[in-house]
Amino acid sequence: ERIKSGWNEFLDKVSAENHSLPLLLRLAEPAELAQGILKISVRYRLHREKLNEVKTRQIVEKIFGDVFGASIRTEAVVINVEREDEVMAPSSGGVNPRLENILREFGGRVVV
Repeated sequence: ERIKSGWNEFLDKVSAENHSLPLLLRLAEPAELAQGILKISVRYRLHREKLNEVKTRQIVEKIFGDVFGASIRTEAVVINVEREDEVMAPSSGGVNPRLENILREFGGRVVV
């Protein structure tokens, strides 16, 4: 509970060390702290891989210790795994609905 309530402060401190990491951590959430290991849940394998990189873990673990006063290790875990071919599968109109939303948001278009 203390971790969830301090998560935004933690993210602010992370942004001072690494500008892209807070975005990834905002898409994640602290899931469980047991035996000195904080499990961070993410939805995609790519996010898990990035958060489990040694350099990323060192940053996260150091700042976690600064904010919460506890030395921990982190482990990113995937919840609700979506297969990449399902995520990008086209709708009956020929374009994936998620991709359509992204294109609309950024003013893009599909080029064939």
